[in-house]
Amino acid sequence: MRRNFKNKVTKLLAVSLAATSLLSTPVFADEVVQNTAGTVGATEDSQYPLAHLKDWFVTDERGRMTFKADYDYIEQQHPELELESTYNSEFKHYGVREYIMQTAINEQNPTSLYLPGPAEERVAIAKLAGVYPAGYEYLVNDERVLRLEQEIRNFMGSFDWEHASDFEKAVRVSERVNQATYTTTTDNCHIPYGCLVEGYAACDGYAEAANLLGFCVDVQTSLIVTFTHVKPVYFVNGVWLMHEPTTKDDYFVLADYTVDMYTLASEPYYGWFSEYCVRTGYQKPATIQEAFPNANTGGIMYHGETNQTIKFH
Repeated sequence: MRRNFKNKVTKLLAVSLAATSLLSTPVFADEVVQNTAGTVGATEDSQYPLAHLKDWFVTDERGRMTFKADYDYIEQQHPELELESTYNSEFKHYGVREYIMQTAINEQNPTSLYLPGPAEERVAIAKLAGVYPAGYEYLVNDERVLRLEQEIRNFMGSFDWEHASDFEKAVRVSERVNQATYTTTTDNCHIPYGCLVEGYAACDGYAEAANLLGFCVDVQTSLIVTFTHVKPVYFVNGVWLMHEPTTKDDYFVLADYTVDMYTLASEPYYGWFSEYCVRTGYQKPATIQEAFPNANTGGIMYHGETNQTIKFH
């Protein structure tokens, strides 16, 4: 698992600018382009299948494309947030992280807590949204971006995501990342590219790929992060469901956000997911049947206890 994974949302794209002009660069009108019908369908040949994500993108003060919930962008817009007076003693962080968390709480959507990170992911999403990737023009025709872009496009075209339930979206995402083979030895196993393009992933590669695809199809996702493992979770029917892709599970279990917490010197510390759950007052259902009475449910032994499951199909 990559170091400082819990703080990846605070890191801006670590790439240098290269002002290059590419003859094959797509044309972007007024920075954001939509198709002539004004909406984007779920078919594979839609030009901008991620047009619904265009409002996530902004241009920072250096003229570079970024996400509106990016840590550095918020710090640029609100430098006062890093004053010591903004320190949150309960959750042990300064104002920018508090701003990001409070925004997620107010919107009842934790998507901004784990946004796609590497530049190639953001450029691929921007291109599919019809957003001009200012500052990253040199990546528009990069082979890795093109291959990741195609995998996202293929996934978007594999089902009618616009009319699918959140449960179906979570199943489709989980089945897609399950296609990768577990490994910790390839160069890209810790990022979505390894999972989605090369077909090999470690736990964080699976989880981040699931988070990326969930972002694309508008299903709320997050990550449960421990010192040694990462798992994706999905918010379905008001309930957080967890999936284990490293063993290609074909079912979900009820997510336990307390796994995303730890204690140090008798002080509790929170990951993004556990903090969000605590501060929104989330209560894990007593049984999976309580939340999904008509679903195909079962049970498995997990850590010596019977853990209820909900099958994909």
